[in-house]
Amino acid sequence: MVSNLPVSTWAGSNSWVISGSKTKSGKVIFANDAHMAYSQPSVWFEAHLEGPGFSFYGNHLAGVPFARIGHNRFAAWGLTMLENDDVDFYKERINPENPNQVWFVDHGEDLTIRRETINVKGQKDVVFEVRTSRQGPILNEVDHRVAQTGSDPVAVRWAFNKFPTTVAEAFYGLSHARSIDEARQAAWWDSVHTNALKKSRQMIFARSFDRAIRQLTGRLARTSPPGNGPWSTRSSTATPLGRQKPLNAFFNVGPFAAMGGNEPLVNIEFQLNTQGRYPVRLGPSMRIILDFADVENSLSVNPTGQSGFFLSDRYDDQAVLFNTGKFRKQMMSRKEIDNSTKGRLILIAQ
Repeated sequence: MVSNLPVSTWAGSNSWVISGSKTKSGKVIFANDAHMAYSQPSVWFEAHLEGPGFSFYGNHLAGVPFARIGHNRFAAWGLTMLENDDVDFYKERINPENPNQVWFVDHGEDLTIRRETINVKGQKDVVFEVRTSRQGPILNEVDHRVAQTGSDPVAVRWAFNKFPTTVAEAFYGLSHARSIDEARQAAWWDSVHTNALKKSRQMIFARSFDRAIRQLTGRLARTSPPGNGPWSTRSSTATPLGRQKPLNAFFNVGPFAAMGGNEPLVNIEFQLNTQGRYPVRLGPSMRIILDFADVENSLSVNPTGQSGFFLSDRYDDQAVLFNTGKFRKQMMSRKEIDNSTKGRLILIAQ
């Protein structure tokens, strides 16, 4: 049914900014819910950071030093997720005269070969070779599904690894911005196809919009309103351990009756079936509402909880809030935090 729709489904996140000229307070209102596959522990870890000249609240990803979503007292930013066509698989052809070469155009080209070591606690190290063509790493030795396709090597090309990026610097700059102008300067905008001219955001958006309209006009021969109807969806968040019984009773959160459906504002993704209950695969990974007239009372909620420890009270204490459309505060007031603190963790540099 979905494949026969006259337009593509709106699979993605929501992000809203309301100008101060349209609000009662005269200040900007910001809202964001980045859509991702549900998981437990929660995708995001929230942190409030204070320091000399620095006041920040953000949503962090494990292993990434700077918040991907957040706000200070001058600016806020969010993310919208979509499925980019940024990964391609290439079936290479081995040079019959040299197994460490693949054929490129009219000659053999050397593979880059490096040794990787994975240290395993209580066991021997795992040592293996990574072979890489000009397209990317060869997958045959590490993915059994690729290995079943035949003896020819298959390389994966990810666009993110092929071009220089300043994403980390941009998020660092955003979190330290002291004005909206500094926030704009922190975001990196340019087109890699125009070396002589540095393009502005407006120029890039305008060109992209025009190209999208031209492509859609050429591809779509007809339009008709898609049908819709009532659905009963269930949201359950599982951990890798929770996929095995009886561990699921300890580690999983849910199931809950989920608000929303395919295509409305509360956008969630699920597969229709004949059972009348539709397990939800992905949806908002958090919800944020921020009024710059009252930054210290911004609101947020995530699908499960802040903690990744299944015995913690914070493991799933936001699940009911999330599934009933309610919120809790993103606390930035020092007085309010001191009055509600239940414990302290002090880190001492050595």
